[in-house]
Amino acid sequence: LSQGPWPAMVGTPWDVQAVLHYANDAFDGFSGTSEQDAARDIVPVLVTVRDARPLQGAPAGSLDARGFALLARATALGRDHFYGRDGLVEGAYYEEVAEAIREVTGAPHVRVFNHQLRSKDRAGQDGIEGPAPVVHTDAHPRGADDLFRRLVGGVDGRHLRRGRYLYINAWRSIGPEPVADDHLAVCDASTVTAPDDYVPGRAPIRPGPGREEGAHLMY
Repeated sequence: LSQGPWPAMVGTPWDVQAVLHYANDAFDGFSGTSEQDAARDIVPVLVTVRDARPLQGAPAGSLDARGFALLARATALGRDHFYGRDGLVEGAYYEEVAEAIREVTGAPHVRVFNHQLRSKDRAGQDGIEGPAPVVHTDAHPRGADDLFRRLVGGVDGRHLRRGRYLYINAWRSIGPEPVADDHLAVCDASTVTAPDDYVPGRAPIRPGPGREEGAHLMY
C-alpha cells in the first residue's frame, strides 16, 4: 500500500542492484541460534530489484500471477498514530486495509488479525522490530491452514469455511517521506519453485528461496 501518486516514468528504468540475504540449506531460523551461526548460514546475493510501478494497473491479476500487488491507498492515520496505543490501528486502519483487499480480490469476508511495526531506529521498543534480515515467507502452508481454521471458527456462515482463502501481508510506509534504506522487496511468486526453493526454518523468521537465487524476479 502506498500513499501515491508516484513520479512518472520518463523512459529510464528505475531498476536497482542490491544485495539480498538468502538462507542456505543449513539455516534453521534465528530463534535459539547464535548470531555467528545465523550469519554462517546466510548467503549474500547481488540481484536486480525491478521497479514495480508499471505493474500497478492490474492488481488482482498481479496477486494471482505474481503473488503481490502494488496499490495506491491513502490512510487517515499519521505516523504517530501507528506508534500510539489508542486503538486507531486496530480500528480505523484495519478497516482501511480490509476495504482495499475486498476491492481488489472481491472476497466476501476479510479478517485483519495482526500488525507489525518495523523501524531500525525504534527496534526493541514496544514490540517494534527492525527490518527483516533475510529473504523469507511468513508462513508454512500447514500453519496458514491452521490459522485459517482458528480465525474462521468465529465467523457466522458455513459457506466461508469452504473454497479458497488468501493469506495476505499488507505493508506500507507510515511516514510521508520516501524510504531511504532497508526497503521492502517482494519476489515474483511465478519465479519460485516449490518446494525446492524453500528452506524450512523456525519462528520468528522463516527464510524463503535459497537455491535458485538468480532465477527469482525481485521488485
